[in-house]
Amino acid sequence: MLINYRWHPIFFARARYSGFRGAIRRSIFAAGFFGALCWAGAAVAQAEPKRARLRDADPQTRLNEAGVLGQQAREGILPAGAGDEAVGDLSEVLSKDADKPVRRAAAHALARFPTSQASNALAAALEDPDPQVRLAALTSLIAHGSRAIVALQTVLSTASWQTRLLAVDALGEIDDPAVVPLLTAILERDGAGRVRVSAAQALGKRLDTRAVEALSRAAQSDPLGIVRQSAASAAEIIQSAPPQANVPGGTPNKPKEKPPAPSQGPGKAK
Repeated sequence: MLINYRWHPIFFARARYSGFRGAIRRSIFAAGFFGALCWAGAAVAQAEPKRARLRDADPQTRLNEAGVLGQQAREGILPAGAGDEAVGDLSEVLSKDADKPVRRAAAHALARFPTSQASNALAAALEDPDPQVRLAALTSLIAHGSRAIVALQTVLSTASWQTRLLAVDALGEIDDPAVVPLLTAILERDGAGRVRVSAAQALGKRLDTRAVEALSRAAQSDPLGIVRQSAASAAEIIQSAPPQANVPGGTPNKPKEKPPAPSQGPGKAK
């Protein structure tokens, strides 16, 4: 008698078990594939929110996120490698966001990222149409210290006189001997009287004897009386300071500078 093994109980049980094992394997594969997709999605979700929040339609959300990034940088709790990304995002917000308070918040946040990219973005923001944004960019550049000198030097040769004035103000607050030759060149060559006055006053605060010669020349030959008087006053401050204070790059106790008297010469500063 022929036996149909396909219907034999043992064969049938094994076949069903084999099919069951195949179903289990397929389920495991599907679960693993789905889990991988979920993990990838979670990784993207963790990286995306900051970029998304800085581009949110609500200005308050963008402003808050800029503040959060600055706070995290200040406390040193940004994830590893996230600094460059944050600088890029904040720089884009500073240059393109339509909301003035958001741009101002981005400028303040970039003070916590003393990099060339951040300094360049802040230097460009010195030409922002909003004065509060310009002021925020100025204070952040001062916070960058010596790292901002190159960016400010670029501004000095390309920007409007109002922007150059802000750049000179920033250089005057940076405690680095490298700013003295820059300020001296501005005093001698800039076409705007107000910028030259600011350069003379900044040199007086530096108490660096290298500036005395240029200040003395400006005190004698500058076409504007207010510049001549500011240069003479700055030169006198440097020369009357204690010898140990006149050290290039030092940080002496600076005497109080008297404000320049009204111009006695022809012309007005720009």
